[in-house]
Amino acid sequence: MELNWPLRFRIAAAAAIGIVLFGILGWRFAGQAEPYQVVSLKNISVMSVAVIAAMSILTGFVSFFIAWPYGKEIGVIAVPFGLAVWSIKSGSVANYIQLHAGVEQRLAFFSYIKWEGFFWLAIVLLGFLGVQIAQSLCGKDKEDKKEVKKEGRKETKREGMYLNAALGILVCILVSAVLIAILAQETKEYDAKLGAVTAQPAKGQIVFAVIVAFLAAGFAAKKIFDLHYIYPIFGAALLTLFSFILYAKGSITAYLAENWPSAFFTNSLVSILPIQVVSLGALGSIWGYWLAVRYNYWRKHRI
Repeated sequence: MELNWPLRFRIAAAAAIGIVLFGILGWRFAGQAEPYQVVSLKNISVMSVAVIAAMSILTGFVSFFIAWPYGKEIGVIAVPFGLAVWSIKSGSVANYIQLHAGVEQRLAFFSYIKWEGFFWLAIVLLGFLGVQIAQSLCGKDKEDKKEVKKEGRKETKREGMYLNAALGILVCILVSAVLIAILAQETKEYDAKLGAVTAQPAKGQIVFAVIVAFLAAGFAAKKIFDLHYIYPIFGAALLTLFSFILYAKGSITAYLAENWPSAFFTNSLVSILPIQVVSLGALGSIWGYWLAVRYNYWRKHRI
């Protein structure tokens, strides 16, 4: 699949569908009542959750036909692009802490937000489901299975498959964590107890850092472990969980509240919302996966 201009147009069209249909038209269901309020599941009603889930499926479904005949490969980017719009329009973690400066309020916020990566992961997967539904209705899924049989590809052996996947996800988490910590740094100050603290990164810096980090993770997952991009995307949800567990402990949070302004954190990973990590991480993972596919093809054919 050569990246020619018609294909680039399909990619742009699928991204536009996600931005408009999900990111802009669906913004009213994001639960942001105030300009600096964070986009969080806590602020979204049960009815809005149902609507968001339905919109995710619909967005994936529509993007499949927009990107035809490469809807299966391209349509999956629509929902992550839409969620990325929400993540950019959202308030920051520092904004929330400035409005809720108490230690108990901070800890309560960290205790529920650390799990939200799995909710946004589910929304991304529902978008993938919409693509799959459209593909099934077109009968393309059956055709792809027939092509696989004709090519005589061997099915992956179950022996060692789970270990390979687990190692791949672990590497993705480590790679993305290191790169985000390096690329998403703002003002850094020395601290006698913690070593150093870092300020809240700008949104543009977060976008760049997360996409690049998961581009590298997606590339490594495919190149080293031959894993689909869904694995590093799953790793993005795990990364948010581990980050808040490690860097937002009660003792650390209390120390920061007493000694530093609300915009400072022990690690920049804690200053990035789960919706930002999952949405931007999904885009980076898909990009990195296809770069690895293209690289493998180039190595094989030397073109």
